[in-house]
Amino acid sequence: MKIPVSTVAALVGDTPETIYKVYAHLFEKDEVHASNLMDEIINLSSFEESEEIKNR
Repeated sequence: MKIPVSTVAALVGDTPETIYKVYAHLFEKDEVHASNLMDEIINLSSFEESEEIKNR
């Protein structure tokens, strides 16, 4: 279950900025997962030249 950082911050009486600063190491796994998903979504074939560009 994902809970917004703003909600966690409000519950503990802090700011989202402080939560990120103090607990950033806990978010590293999420960043790696997000990066891997982006790699799967974006592949080099999606950047091939379009017909419009080739005809210029």
